[in-house]
Amino acid sequence: MGIRLKMTALDYIATRIAPKTNCKQPPKRLINLMPNNLQRKKVSKEITIRATDDNVVPAAFVSNNSDGLVILSHGISTGKEEDGVYTEFAERILAPTLDSIRFDFRGHGDSRMPSRDVTVSGEILDFMAVVRWARERNYAKLFHVGTSFGASVSLLSLANFSFHDFASVVFWNPVISYRNTFINATVP
Repeated sequence: MGIRLKMTALDYIATRIAPKTNCKQPPKRLINLMPNNLQRKKVSKEITIRATDDNVVPAAFVSNNSDGLVILSHGISTGKEEDGVYTEFAERILAPTLDSIRFDFRGHGDSRMPSRDVTVSGEILDFMAVVRWARERNYAKLFHVGTSFGASVSLLSLANFSFHDFASVVFWNPVISYRNTFINATVP
């Protein structure tokens, strides 16, 4: 089920978002089936963004000077690469058309904060720092892809911050109930 959701999100970006941004080479349906001549690798630039509580948020930025940016927020047990899925997505599918930024929530990936010190409210601050960074660059269109726990942080952010300037938001396997996921976990 999870793989199908990821493919559906890729299809959505490839058929709905990319064509509206005058993509010169249409993205292929599946990353691993992309012909070598279309695998135009973009090198991610490692940057850091400071959250309002001074936490340093490590990020990878891919730019082709697009007027659109996709913010990618990872799940709870991974980092900004989302086990390679986000890297492939950013550098092979998005790069010809859109800029992207993927980041490590505190306690994940390259973050210097120990995982035992992580709080949900702190992760919201990390996400909003990346959103603020994106808004400061005056992109004409903002998009967001949130996976698993990263999607839940996005949903919680909506309680305090406006997302009126986002063209679309896509969730891959979102955690929408902490109670059902972490406290009273059940498998269908």
